[in-house]
Amino acid sequence: MTISIFLTLFLPIIILCTILNLIANAQNRHLYYIGGWKGLLVTAWIGTPIHEFSHIIAALLTGHKIVDFKLFEPDERTGTLGYVSHSYNPNNFYQSVVGNTIIPIAPFFGGALAIYFLTYFLLPGFSLYSADVPRVHFITSQNALVWQNYVMFGKSVLAFFQFLVFKIQQAGLVTKWHFYVSLFMLFGIANHLSPSGADFQNFWQPLLAIIIFTILLNLIILPFTQGSMAIIEVASKYIMLATPILLLALFISFIGFTLTYIIYLIVAIFKG
Repeated sequence: MTISIFLTLFLPIIILCTILNLIANAQNRHLYYIGGWKGLLVTAWIGTPIHEFSHIIAALLTGHKIVDFKLFEPDERTGTLGYVSHSYNPNNFYQSVVGNTIIPIAPFFGGALAIYFLTYFLLPGFSLYSADVPRVHFITSQNALVWQNYVMFGKSVLAFFQFLVFKIQQAGLVTKWHFYVSLFMLFGIANHLSPSGADFQNFWQPLLAIIIFTILLNLIILPFTQGSMAIIEVASKYIMLATPILLLALFISFIGFTLTYIIYLIVAIFKG
């Protein structure tokens, strides 16, 4: 049942966040190759404040105390672009376990939300949750070992991307200058969705604690009730709200990756 909960609720989110992480790291490597430290700052001044602000919001929501923060303070010597320093009560389960699990990954969702709201201004009236938006094929514990479901998941993501391209063309945005300004801002946000290594320092132990807690909870309630299935049914509705927003961020990341890779290849020719 614990495996069912984690696979059904979090596997699509884990897949999307992993891809976002890989793309963001690749883009930053391209930017660094193109322009060195200053190349990173081209998008960092947009994405880093949102990244750090996401940490702050998650910390406050989970009862942590903000000790110090810098939304954007690049330091070439240390490689940091900004930081949030926070403290918590290690004896408080909510702060130490839940908080330290949510805070590191908050930029994925904070950045994705920022992309969503900026896109809303580009496409007034557009909603990721309207009836015409292609739905993502969900992978559950029952079908996680069937490889065809991953193919269907990929096809549903591709259909979602094609729908976004159609909406952009339909609105005639490619002929409008403000679209390209907004697109640059979207790149900047998407390029800094990925949590840093420092963000994950306190992540893995709390995550393990949550898994153990879920196992113990299932051992207690499963013999008497199907409450775990009810939890899955209710929680999956909220997980489905996050998926289209992360897919939108993934769409922007793919565009940014393609553009930076093309520039990277051009620069490599002249350097090499």
